[in-house]
Amino acid sequence: MGKKKGQEDSIVLTGKQQKRLDELAKSWDDEPGGFTLDKLTLPDLRLLLEHFPPLQALIRALAAPDDSAALAADNQYPTPAPPAANWKALESELDALKTQLAATEDSWRQSQAEAQRLKQALSAAQTELQQNQERLRRLEAENLRLARERDQATRQLAALTPHPLLTIIQRLPDLAEAFALNPPADASPQEALIRAVAILSQLETIERLWDHLKDRCNRDRRPAHAEERELLATALAWHNLNWQRRYQLQTPLQGSLYDYDSQQRCTATASGERIQAVWLPGIAAPNGNPLRKALVATAP
Repeated sequence: MGKKKGQEDSIVLTGKQQKRLDELAKSWDDEPGGFTLDKLTLPDLRLLLEHFPPLQALIRALAAPDDSAALAADNQYPTPAPPAANWKALESELDALKTQLAATEDSWRQSQAEAQRLKQALSAAQTELQQNQERLRRLEAENLRLARERDQATRQLAALTPHPLLTIIQRLPDLAEAFALNPPADASPQEALIRAVAILSQLETIERLWDHLKDRCNRDRRPAHAEERELLATALAWHNLNWQRRYQLQTPLQGSLYDYDSQQRCTATASGERIQAVWLPGIAAPNGNPLRKALVATAP
């Protein structure tokens, strides 16, 4: 049973609550169908149940029909007996309200469960992120350490591995002796390479080297070997590092006409007007003049 007049709760409604209660009260006597349930929220229903005497009296009347008249007399709002034709509509609306309330409570419980699940998933994701960040820091540190070890190993390998030119010099012992390219027995590969660069990068040495290779070709009646050509080209490249005006190797085209001003015949051929083979490239000065004429074999 509801409380009688004078025994109401001492709870004071806020201005917003009182305004909403007044709006709902205006629709109390409207014909059925004029007020839809989608306009009635769960807080509205609670507001009516707790603070709207006509609804409270109606509920009491439904619960105890014999006392409805006495209870209505004690309320400040009269509680008219609803017409019999409206009972089904009221019961239908009440059932709809109950259904809506149950659905709302079920949705709220599902939302709470989903929120808890998402909270747990977020916590797990944050933990995994922290673990991955720590793992990344360890991997970056390990990568840096390995890179330093790789660079150190590369330097050590370079120190132990002789330059390709030193290998060529070792294969040409008579040439190495003629140009004093043999390093001391206890010299490191770096020291041997420095010695070779210091000697072979001099223009005078390059001219002597070309003459030496020409004599070898004429003596053995053959073109210069690939290693001999590489030795000459490397020496010239080292020399050019010190100058903006560069010396260049000149290799005539096979089959082109013989040119006395920039070419010379090998001793194996005494005549012929077309170049059959280039035994040793020539050396051209920066101004284009031949420092050493190309050694060629000619044919008619």
